Amino acid sequence: ACVRSCVRACVCVRFPRTQCQVSKATSLADEVLGNIRTVRAFAMEDVEDKAYSLEVQRSADMYQRLGLGIGLFQGLSNFAINGMVLLVLYSGGSLMAQHQLTAGDLMSFLVATQTMQRSGCGVLMTRTLWHPRGWG
Repeated sequence: ACVRSCVRACVCVRFPRTQCQVSKATSLADEVLGNIRTVRAFAMEDVEDKAYSLEVQRSADMYQRLGLGIGLFQGLSNFAINGMVLLVLYSGGSLMAQHQLTAGDLMSFLVATQTMQRSGCGVLMTRTLWHPRGWG
């Protein structure tokens, strides 16, 4: 639940805002280029250039924050999912050293863990990051 709410806050809220910011910059450029004669008549090229640069910089900053959030989520989720396999190997190795588990039992449990790992990673990546409404 915590991971889902963090991802939703990062992606589902920031992504539309970021797209809106890019739309603002594009519409400003379209307006200036459409009225280029008026802009030149009043010698406003520098002012319009600064306004466009500001909008583009804002959208770049938003995309950088969005990328950081997605990167943190993927890094932490990969760490947790791969930690699950490491935990199985460690505990299974300990049980094998104590002769409480056979190698075949450990391998079958590891295959089941890797299946859970693959499906969990697929669900996390497709449902939360790329679906516009997340889990809901």
